[in-house]
Amino acid sequence: MGRRNTGKTAARTALAGMFSALSVVVLFLGYATGVLDLCAVAVTSMFIAVAMIELGGAYPYLVWAVTSVISLVILPDKLLALEYILFGGIYPILKLYFERIRRRWLEWVVKLAYAAAVLAVLYAMSRFVLGLPMETGVLAWALLVSYIVFFAAFDRSLTVTLTWYVIKIRPKLTFLKKLR
Repeated sequence: MGRRNTGKTAARTALAGMFSALSVVVLFLGYATGVLDLCAVAVTSMFIAVAMIELGGAYPYLVWAVTSVISLVILPDKLLALEYILFGGIYPILKLYFERIRRRWLEWVVKLAYAAAVLAVLYAMSRFVLGLPMETGVLAWALLVSYIVFFAAFDRSLTVTLTWYVIKIRPKLTFLKKLR
């Protein structure tokens, strides 16, 4: 009996390691293209969400933490690593808690407050720590509005994609049944 649990733990740990490795590769590809960095962050968030579904427990946090550390060390674009750490990596986990709020309007207030806080931290880190030039004036407001639109679309697409995964893809992945 103990041996069976050890095998499941090893398999879950290996799958978590694969999710972390894939996340780092996708983030690096996003950096390499120069324009798909936010798309890479969105794709890597799916790995966290699938880890929540398939592995549960502390494994999604482990995938997020390992990917975060490796991204900070390996990626030349530290802002991209910060976007993953503060937004794409942790948001699927937080989304689960945000969606437990009974009132839908309050749920969205909390989600948007989180998005605004992430944007403020990224702005401060970009400007004061990384020393990057930042936009001001009308362009800054346009970027803020586009970020909020992106965030809402990201949240909705994450829900739709996870629903599609659970209904269509997960039943076909028979090798994962051994982990449950």
